[in-house]
Amino acid sequence: MSDTVKPTSAQAIGQLRALGLTPVLLTGDNEAVARSVGAEVGIDEVIAEVLRPTRSTWSSGYRGRGRVVAMVGDGINDAAALARPT
Repeated sequence: MSDTVKPTSAQAIGQLRALGLTPVLLTGDNEAVARSVGAEVGIDEVIAEVLRPTRSTWSSGYRGRGRVVAMVGDGINDAAALARPT
């Protein structure tokens, strides 16, 4: 059993790149699955096997390096990171 990547995902990632943004895939999924999905949609920076309590830490780390972070989540596991102020 696995999730299916939407047919429009690669196009959406391409549009983000065209805007000068750098998409990052941050997921709790295992490394092999995450890298496969990243390759399928055109995301080079893949961070896998990130547990729920540390997801907001990752976004804070990016902000701490002066990067602007926008996050999209698909479930309860992402709630704390999504609720964190920018």
